[in-house]
Amino acid sequence: MRLVNDKVFKRVFGAESGKEILADLLNAILDYPEDEKITELTLMNPFSEVNYADEKTSIMDMKAKDKQGRSYNIEVQIIAPTDYVNRVVYYLSKLLSGQLKAGENYRHLTKTISISIVSDKALFDTLKNFHNIFRYKHITEDYELGDVTELHFIELTKFIKTRPEELHTKLDKWASLLKFGEMYKESGYYPEELTKDNEIAMAIEQFGQVSADERFRYYLMDIEKSERDRVSDMENAIEEGMLKGIREGMQKGIREGMQKGIREGILKGKDEGIQEGILKGKLEVASGMLANKIPKSVILQVTGLSEEDINKIN
Repeated sequence: MRLVNDKVFKRVFGAESGKEILADLLNAILDYPEDEKITELTLMNPFSEVNYADEKTSIMDMKAKDKQGRSYNIEVQIIAPTDYVNRVVYYLSKLLSGQLKAGENYRHLTKTISISIVSDKALFDTLKNFHNIFRYKHITEDYELGDVTELHFIELTKFIKTRPEELHTKLDKWASLLKFGEMYKESGYYPEELTKDNEIAMAIEQFGQVSADERFRYYLMDIEKSERDRVSDMENAIEEGMLKGIREGMQKGIREGMQKGIREGILKGKDEGIQEGILKGKLEVASGMLANKIPKSVILQVTGLSEEDINKIN
């Protein structure tokens, strides 16, 4: 039961009761000036206690809009897939384009922001900071093409502050809870630097309630089982496809080898030459199969050669 599990995160931060702590987390990440800070959030796809069991296969991102009209897409990943950055850019583009209805002017577009929190794998190996921000910018000049879109990536593997006294900023404190929340919960000890902060204390309490919810725990176990089954089915399909490809490739190789052998035998003009050519073709195929570590039992079955023939190749 990790706080960076997307289902757990959405239940803690994405329910109507969690809007205050989500706003505080966003303010810590975005570092708005005081007069621009988020004071009120509307959740576009809030977590529902009633129907969360129907969300087994849905993408558990969170969409919100603040009082100033700015739109947010928030997502957590334990291990991000290789195409994750492309996916984030695509979702942000959809969220931006979805603001306008037919005939509306582009000046009505409001700032659209993506927040990605990644736990166990770094996304940008060459960047040292654990919080990286991207916007449209000139590739050689210090000139930005507006700020209508913005992407924030929080890479918790790069967050190295392990001592409570090192947690100086609000983002440091949130990152500590997100990264070490499970450890804190299991030990029963949360640093005072976290508990004395009102919104973080609320998140800790919510996290404790979620962890104690046995029905939700079984829901997560069911999700995990479904994912294991999906991966297993996919691996089996890939293995079957590979075996089918190997069989078809071997059959093609045998046919070509036999045809080559027959042609050579015909040129020699003797039945013995034809049989010799067929055997030569089979031996060439078997030799290639041995080089590719295909089991001898498979080679015997496919080529029809004797074990003695295979041993001679070896």
